[in-house]
Amino acid sequence: MPHGNRIQQQRLSFLRFASIVLLYADMGGDETPPSGYVHGAEIAPLTLLEWKPAMEALIEWLKPLKTSMIIRYIADLNLLHNPWFIGGAVLFVVICLWLKWRLLLSCTLSLTGLIALVYFVHNSGTDLERSSDSLFIFVGGGAALVFLFIYLVFMRGD
Repeated sequence: MPHGNRIQQQRLSFLRFASIVLLYADMGGDETPPSGYVHGAEIAPLTLLEWKPAMEALIEWLKPLKTSMIIRYIADLNLLHNPWFIGGAVLFVVICLWLKWRLLLSCTLSLTGLIALVYFVHNSGTDLERSSDSLFIFVGGGAALVFLFIYLVFMRGD
């Protein structure tokens, strides 16, 4: 089978699978989804009772990835007052400059800037649930770091 036909088959299989999932979502979960075929293997229909525990487990698994939990974790590390972190970051930046590793330098500067931004915003008592001036500083500083990273990696020429 030529390579192009295999890719076309995979796309059609994915579209069939996606249409089954969307059809089930349109039914409101009251009925079982129709069975379909993906790469020749039948998809077993799932009832609402089988979907609900899986979705609840997925939501529980994703709870530690909330923005407030991540910011609290980074702030609790207290990296800006750790001399080993500061020395390691400076040493890594110097090595990147000496060996002309522009991508690693950009990543290091962006990550260190993000840690400093999170530390600053967390220490000013920002509540992520409500709008405040320091929340706008966090969003604006994050946008500035992203733009700096994009500039350093993609736009700046030698």
